[in-house]
Amino acid sequence: MFEHIANHQVLSGLSLEGLATVIRFIPHLKRDILQPQSLAQSNRHVAPNMLSKSLITFLSGVLGISGTYVSDLWAIIREEAWDLPVVPLSMTDYTLFKKHGWEYGISCVSK
Repeated sequence: MFEHIANHQVLSGLSLEGLATVIRFIPHLKRDILQPQSLAQSNRHVAPNMLSKSLITFLSGVLGISGTYVSDLWAIIREEAWDLPVVPLSMTDYTLFKKHGWEYGISCVSK
């Protein structure tokens, strides 16, 4: 996973904090990620191939990168991040959800 990120033109510039934030958010977003998926892609035990446009926009705002690169990041981290346990969020995390997610109906209490 880290090798793919390191070799990516844009993702290689992500901070460790930014990457950790997105990975920490994934378990909190599982319901939001699965909800718009087709029936074939809605198995809660398997990370879907794609994120919805609203989730891409949310994570794009959190990371400060284009949605295209968020999709690239998802393709790289989805399998590993999907199986991680839910961990408590910080006040900074709640602020990121409020700032970048609320307008798209994305909140950290979606689990």
